[in-house]
Amino acid sequence: FDCLVVHRSRMEKIENLQFNQNHGLFSCCLASGGVRLFNVDPLAEKAHLKKATVGTVKCCSLLNRTNVLALVGGGSSPLYAENTILVYDDLQKEFILEFAFPEPVV
Repeated sequence: FDCLVVHRSRMEKIENLQFNQNHGLFSCCLASGGVRLFNVDPLAEKAHLKKATVGTVKCCSLLNRTNVLALVGGGSSPLYAENTILVYDDLQKEFILEFAFPEPVV
C-alpha cells in the first residue's frame, strides 16, 4: 500500500520512512523529491532538503540526533546514483563524504 504525508494541505507519496536510533527523529523521503526530517515528540518538522539539492532519494538514515544524514539516490528523478551513499551535513548544508560501490546500495 502507499503511504501519504499531508504537508501544507497537499498529500505527497512517501518513498521511505526511517527512524533514528532512539526513535526521537525520523526521515521521510518523498516520491516527488526531497527529504523531510521530523521530531517525534512533539511532532514537528526539523529540516527539509529540497529536490534541487538531493533529487529523489531511495533512503535516508539519521545518525542519532546529529546533523549528519546518509542518503542513497533512487526513485523517478535521482541526482545521485543508486550505488552511492552520500553523507550530508545539515549544519554546513553540504555533502561531506561519498562512498561508491560496484552494485546498487540495498
